[in-house]
Order: sequence, then structure tokens, then C-alpha cells
Amino acid sequence: MLQHINEWRAKNAKEAKLNRFILTMQAFAVILLIYMPDTLHRDLLPVLLLAIPAVFAGTLVGSLLWGKIDDAKLRCSVLSLLLISGLVLIH
Repeated sequence: MLQHINEWRAKNAKEAKLNRFILTMQAFAVILLIYMPDTLHRDLLPVLLLAIPAVFAGTLVGSLLWGKIDDAKLRCSVLSLLLISGLVLIH
């Protein structure tokens, strides 16, 4: 039992650090795209303005569902969404 609790804590700590890192890198990339000259074309700015709320919505949904879905179901749903989005991009 104690080993299971320690594994759970270690897993949660790793995920918390990883989530902070990913959020920091996404924010840093958006800031670089906006402030570096000639990296973000004016045509892409409306798309970026649509993408930012989508990223926050996905983060919010992920935070709300975290811990409520077991790992196998989460992995299956994420891979399914990736497959669907890849197939949509191909067509």
C-alpha cells in the first residue's frame, strides 16, 4: 500500500512539473512569435487569436478531467483524437 502511494505521489509530481513546463514553453513561443520581426505574418494573427482560447479550453478540460479518468481510457481517447485530427488534416 505504501509503495502504491509513493508511486502515485511521484507520478503526480512528475505530471505537475511537466504541465508547468509545457505551459511555460507555449507562452514563451507565443511571445517570441509576436515580438520577433518577420516570424508571424499578419494573416496568421486572427488564427492565433482563435488558437489561444482553444489552448486554454483544452487545458481547463484536461485539468477538470485529471484524476477522474483512468490512464488507459485517457490514453485511448487522446490517441483517438490525434488520429481523427490527423485524418481530417489529410483530407
